[in-house]
Amino acid sequence: MQKFKNYHDPDSFPLPSERSFGLTFLFIFLILGVWPLLFGNRVRDLHAVFWGIGGLCGLFGLAFPKALYYPNIAWFKFGMLLHKIVNPIVMGVIFYGVITPYALFIRGIGKKIMPLEPDKQVDTYWTNRNPPGPKPDTMKYQF
Repeated sequence: MQKFKNYHDPDSFPLPSERSFGLTFLFIFLILGVWPLLFGNRVRDLHAVFWGIGGLCGLFGLAFPKALYYPNIAWFKFGMLLHKIVNPIVMGVIFYGVITPYALFIRGIGKKIMPLEPDKQVDTYWTNRNPPGPKPDTMKYQF
């Protein structure tokens, strides 16, 4: 049986390898180093700093990955902190910016998508499909 991850517990996630951490930061800093050259930033020497940091991350990632153990943990915990802050904000924006206005619009035009009150006069709440859907034996192993 598959064990599900507890998204509220950072210890239930495996830490990425130090090598992948170093190589990821190598590519990030290489891209950041190219950015001032492409877009004519006034601080032209900034690209050398980014390339230097990226080179160190790549060197440590390939040659001495264990040296990146503590930065890897710190970056992971920073990501989990961002998750706790940003996730509720994004979900709130989606709910109050998309779902709530849609629901108010639908109610405003008088349409009911789902029956919210029980109806004593119907035998069943099943709706017949026309044309009928897939055969029941195609839904054997849904999960």
